[in-house]
Formats: sequence, structure tokens, C-alpha cells
Amino acid sequence: MARDMFHIGTHESNWSDRYGICMLTGEADALGERILCDVNDDGRELLKAVFGMPGLSLSACMNSTVNGKPSTGSLLIPFGLMECIKVVALMRQPGVVEVWKFAGGELRGMTEAECNNPEYQPYLQDRHTRGLSEEDYQKWYELQQRRACHAKMTDTEKLELFALEQRRDSFFGVVKVWQKAPRNRRGPAADSSGLTHQKMM
Repeated sequence: MARDMFHIGTHESNWSDRYGICMLTGEADALGERILCDVNDDGRELLKAVFGMPGLSLSACMNSTVNGKPSTGSLLIPFGLMECIKVVALMRQPGVVEVWKFAGGELRGMTEAECNNPEYQPYLQDRHTRGLSEEDYQKWYELQQRRACHAKMTDTEKLELFALEQRRDSFFGVVKVWQKAPRNRRGPAADSSGLTHQKMM
């Protein structure tokens, strides 16, 4: 199993091809909210897991192959669904028990051995505060709430908020974790991989 099946980069444009989904064009959707995709059998199985639909009907395919395998059909996929598809694709890889999202947007499927490796633990530290101390995080939260409510702020407060946001934006650790649910916690609607019971931290 190629290691790149366990990793999806932040600005990787063709990530879906290796999971059996070929993104074609957004011009096929009059709403401009979805992209037309061809899929092969691998992509169809992935989308079945994403939607929890054992029987997934597809339209006629636009091209004959996807990633070197025969196309089995096409469909319109909402752009907002892409992160979910990425997480499910990674979670379906052999041995993956968690998917980590890094501050820059990169996603990685992690095995149990990797999750327990001390070398990876620093990436998990302070993911709630994104590198800020609890005191600074509370200050940032209060200031950005005031800004959101259009409350009057002094120049000093604006500069302080800017500095805190710069520190948060430079944080490179893990900001979100999805976990595969134990088999005994899966409900009747869960598929065999337990992907309908993701836990976000």
C-alpha cells in the first residue's frame, strides 16, 4: 500500500484520482456549488461509505477510465463535501484509526502505532488554543468576540488582537482529530468500517 494513500496535501489538486474519483468541471452545475466527477469502482465504494448508501446510482460516465481503471459512472459532488470525502478515504486505509488535520489544512491517516509514537505527540499539544497559553487564548477569544459584535475597541486592543491572531495562524500542530469508533459503539446505521461514528476533538 503506497504511503501517499495515507496523506492528502493542503493544495493537492488531483488527490481524488488515487481514490477512484476524477474531478472534471464545475461548469456542469448551474448553481456553481458542485463539480462533475467520474468514478471507478474504488470511488463508488468510497462514496457509498461517505453517504451510507449501499446502492448508489450514478449517471453515465464522461470518460472511459479513472486512474487507469474503468469508469463506472459520474455524479455532481458539492464542494463543501470534499473534506468529508478526504477523511473517509483516509480512514478506509488499512490500519488507520485516526485522521489528523494540521493547521495548514493537510490531512494524514494515522495508524495506532503512529498515534502512540512519542515523536508525534508534540503535534497534538495545544490544538484547542493553537499554541496560545490559556490566558492568551481567553484574551484572544474575548477580543475577537467584541470585534464580531462591532464593539468599540481601542488601538491597543486592535494591535493585541492582531498579534494574537498572527501567533495562532503560525501554529503548525494538529487542529482536529477524527477517530474510528470501536465496534461495540456502532449504531445500526453504521457501515462495517464505523465511519458514521467519527469523533471530532
